[in-house]
Amino acid sequence: MVQGLVTALSSAGVRHLFDPNTIWLFELDEGTALEQLPLLHPQIVVLTNLFRDQLDRYADIDTLQSNLIIALRRCSESGYPCTIVVNADDPLSCAIADTVQLPSYYYGIDGFDTGQTSTLDSSNRILAGELAVCPVCGEPLVYSIHSFAQFGHWSCPQKHIHRPQPDISADVHVDQAGRMALQIQTRSMDHRINTSLPLFGLYNAYNALAAIAALVHLEPSAIEQANAAWADVLPVFGRFERLQGRQVYLVLTKNPIGMDLALEEALHFHGPKRFLFAIGDDYADGEDLSWLWDAHVERLSEHRSVVALATYGSGAQRMALRLAAAGFSDEAITVLHTSATLSRWVAQSPVTCFILSTYTLLQPIRKQLLASAPVLTNAQAKKERITSPFKPPASHPVPSTKRIPLRIVHLYPQRMGLYGDRGNVAMLRRRAKAVGWQVEITEIEHFEPDLLLKADIIVIGGGPDTAERDVAKEFFNNRNEWHAAVEDGVVLLGICGGYQLLGERYLTLSGEVMRGAGIQPFETIAGRTRMVGRIAIRNTMGDPKVYFVGFENHSGRTYGVPAAMGRVLYGHGNNGEDGQEGFFYRNTIGTYLHGPVLALNPWLTDWLLAAALERRGITCALEDTPVDPLAQKAHEQYLKRILGPAVREPKRPSWYNAS
Repeated sequence: MVQGLVTALSSAGVRHLFDPNTIWLFELDEGTALEQLPLLHPQIVVLTNLFRDQLDRYADIDTLQSNLIIALRRCSESGYPCTIVVNADDPLSCAIADTVQLPSYYYGIDGFDTGQTSTLDSSNRILAGELAVCPVCGEPLVYSIHSFAQFGHWSCPQKHIHRPQPDISADVHVDQAGRMALQIQTRSMDHRINTSLPLFGLYNAYNALAAIAALVHLEPSAIEQANAAWADVLPVFGRFERLQGRQVYLVLTKNPIGMDLALEEALHFHGPKRFLFAIGDDYADGEDLSWLWDAHVERLSEHRSVVALATYGSGAQRMALRLAAAGFSDEAITVLHTSATLSRWVAQSPVTCFILSTYTLLQPIRKQLLASAPVLTNAQAKKERITSPFKPPASHPVPSTKRIPLRIVHLYPQRMGLYGDRGNVAMLRRRAKAVGWQVEITEIEHFEPDLLLKADIIVIGGGPDTAERDVAKEFFNNRNEWHAAVEDGVVLLGICGGYQLLGERYLTLSGEVMRGAGIQPFETIAGRTRMVGRIAIRNTMGDPKVYFVGFENHSGRTYGVPAAMGRVLYGHGNNGEDGQEGFFYRNTIGTYLHGPVLALNPWLTDWLLAAALERRGITCALEDTPVDPLAQKAHEQYLKRILGPAVREPKRPSWYNAS
């Protein structure tokens, strides 16, 4: 915030404030850079990465990119143009540099020897990370070398754009102990240095290279001093900070890529290990926890070294459900309700314990644990380096079922999967398995009309306007196929952008019209402000005593819905005016509820499965099976958070008996 900048500058004193030899270093929040950057008149701006982070506060990647471009242009227009130090391995950061056309200095990693498993598919596209596409042809970028997220040696498959040649680069080797060795070279000086980095994680190699790149750009001869400075580097607050006297590590995690990297690093540690997920959903954490479903938590269930799991905080029940959907039994997950039980769970751990925590919980947990176990000193940390090898994943047999598999199609999981929409597919799989049905899940990034009628359930998520624009063309060009599938009773769940494209059209702020499938004659008009926050609605598809809950985050206002999914009790809904939320027609449901919606509403999961089976002519027996207990607890906790403790819900909706 601007207030923070003023406080930092004023506390430094007048002598430093006007000293031309003083270098000021500021870490700016991506959500406020548009306001802060032009005020600072920076000489250098370092762009490290663009990741989705707290979408309810900062909006999507497209918005962040746009704001940074505007801020940098304002710096130039004010008469104080700056140099941009850019991560060449991140195509999203490079796109900013290409657009503003300010002097740019690039850094990147040329070679990786990390022992990590590949995260590329057969077409050399990334499997996890932010979607990066060519601005010319719209095709997803491909990678010859990939490190993590969208980082690597990237190019357009049609050769329109490619990774720029770094001015300063490094080759990175990570041994089995997780220690990093870097060989850094500069193009302009033809200079090489060898260094070791006493921090965990390949992301810290990028951070180190970014720091050296900025320093070398200011003073080329300072590269040797920078190398010597690594000897005194220690993990700082919440960055794999270790507590003295025990194997307990504190890790701040607040977005899916950050959690993926933390888990990847923790699993390098030798021997049995425990994980505690402290998840809050206060404003500073990001109130929407859909991102938990975008993190690849499944990797934990692939390692037999994981011996215990616990969750804590206001998001404890939702995190427990996420772990269960990742392959752990419900009984293997402990939900801790008080700080005292948390302390006991950690103290009783005879093995290495990793505490992955969001912002608001990390400080009190750290304070509580430090009362009996202070942080390691610099000298102690140097004596206790991790020397254990990475434990390879163990395979787990999947029990078979006797029923004909349900075919679930997840449309556009990368382009339209911004809000943890994979979680809806995971919940369908989890519930089907619990009641004895197999499922076949197919992910499709380009529309295939033949699959519509062959599918039992289709799930479409939400995405930024740039992705929705391309998807809209495929929806409109295949309107007849969409209508045929819906009228035939194929079960369809559309979330946010996926919901909007089921209607006639979406009108953007610029006046552009995106034509949709036209399943029903409703339309969406973009607003200048976003409707963001928790939402609770009363079911209008059947039993009115059933509530649905979630988190909405949309600028579009949807009007003209013939039949809504629910009546808004708290929140905005379709447009913030008529009190309706979502849309309902035959076996098709559209909604603005994130969460993801099926992780917070087990009744809705069962409704979709029952409708799919009924279309096949299979008698539904869901009323004989208890509803998903973890999902029900997550629903009840969230509903009471919204509407208060007096809420009473029926044990089972009436549609169970009706079907």
